[in-house]
Amino acid sequence: MEKQQEHTILVVDDDNVNLVLMDDILNPNFNVIVAMNGEEALKSTLVEVGQPDLILLDVSMPVMDGFEVCRRLKEDKSTQHIPIVFLTCMDSSSDVAKGLELGAYYYLTKPVDIDSLMIIIRSALEHQATQRELRSQIKKNAKTLGLMKHGLFHLRTIEEAKDLAVLLSNACPDPKRVVSGMTELLLNAIEHGNLGITYEEKSQLLVKDLWMSEIEHRLTLPENDGKRVVVEIERTANEICFLIKDQGQGFEWEKYLDFDPKRAFDFHGRGIALAKKLSFDYLEYRGVGNEVFLRVIQTTE
Repeated sequence: MEKQQEHTILVVDDDNVNLVLMDDILNPNFNVIVAMNGEEALKSTLVEVGQPDLILLDVSMPVMDGFEVCRRLKEDKSTQHIPIVFLTCMDSSSDVAKGLELGAYYYLTKPVDIDSLMIIIRSALEHQATQRELRSQIKKNAKTLGLMKHGLFHLRTIEEAKDLAVLLSNACPDPKRVVSGMTELLLNAIEHGNLGITYEEKSQLLVKDLWMSEIEHRLTLPENDGKRVVVEIERTANEICFLIKDQGQGFEWEKYLDFDPKRAFDFHGRGIALAKKLSFDYLEYRGVGNEVFLRVIQTTE
């Protein structure tokens, strides 16, 4: 693999042996910087070397543990978007849940499996790149969309979903807050809804780096040719409501509404919970799960 000079990874661990090991694993493909404690990590991230693209963060460290480092980074607007992967020897559900609530959505157990490490890094960096691109497309003054009281949209592809997510987010008071969750839900409607890719299938596709190829393949199948995701938007004086409908068979949406420590070590499965927590004031799946209703409150200035 050619070295990806544009990607810098910060590794934080109080064990020098672990730092050397991680540096050896990552250095062929990434720029690596290291920190031996939480204070060094914050200094490296906020002051000295500029922002890394991803942080591999040990949970158990003296003076300042990984949870405190994560909390401080997520409270700072300049660093809150950096993906954090917790490295832990612990298997306590409460510890995992604490990390998830703080905003660390990826976990790896020590000793680290190299294949799992590289998949997690790839997934996190790709997700971060997508979100950065979407945020960059947000228009600060999308006043024309504020005139729209009702709208109906039909989409089929991943690119259409991303474009529509930006458009719909621009209709909201805080577009950058909404765009991430809107994108996740539209993509779910396509891949898991209309194309019928299961959670387990996506896990295997990510391992083999074939996820996007499989989506493109299924879009060409005759049985999927006429399927569309339908999105409605309705604006009132106090709120903006969205209804996303796909033509799939539905799914067990109940277990994806909140962060589940049992899935913390999976390579995906966080999008719905993130959308609920960060992007919308209200999120409700209906029926078998092929409809999701969303609400964004409009505050009067």
